[in-house]
Amino acid sequence: MQAFIEKFRGAPNASGSLDQLFQQTTSHADPAAITTAANAANNASAAPAPGFMTPASLAQSARQLHSQMPSARSWTEFLNAKRLSRPAGMGDLSARLWVNISHFQANYFAIFVALVIYCILTSPTLFLSLLVIIAVMALIALRQGRPLHVGGKEYTSRDLYMAVATVSIPLLFFASAGSAVFWVLGASIFVIVGHAVFMEIDPAAHAAASGQPTMV
Repeated sequence: MQAFIEKFRGAPNASGSLDQLFQQTTSHADPAAITTAANAANNASAAPAPGFMTPASLAQSARQLHSQMPSARSWTEFLNAKRLSRPAGMGDLSARLWVNISHFQANYFAIFVALVIYCILTSPTLFLSLLVIIAVMALIALRQGRPLHVGGKEYTSRDLYMAVATVSIPLLFFASAGSAVFWVLGASIFVIVGHAVFMEIDPAAHAAASGQPTMV
């Protein structure tokens, strides 16, 4: 092997052959493909960190959730006091939970969102913190991937989003976001489970949940 390397180094046209080979390779490359690869690399560097929630990704997730969420039942049916009663036993209780949560899931989601909004509006510190975070993320999104130059350094959209995420953690901590989350979850579970347990099962909803045809 050593003898082969020395023989290759001693060849008079070795470097020239390598240069010619490189020139031939690049000359046959497609300029459009090279431009496309360069643009893809630039867009990847300017894109936000994978898994980080940007305003665009949040809007897309909201549209997907709305398309998959079934239509809400009428609130007259949801708040029908004539159908409220105590469950007859554990079997009736579990059946009510299963059927009513499936039947009123869109109404329960609306209640969850209402509790989240109420919790944010009644906590000025949390409201201001979220407002600042959303405003900064919106400003980053408006740059449309253009890098930010500060002090002779270049910061991509990914760098800016990561900086917002880093600052948001202590900011939300001091705004008692953890307590707000536990309050919303506790209140949601109390309202949803309480309603599902004490609301009598609609025969049509029970047939739909069990996959059986409704008897007319």
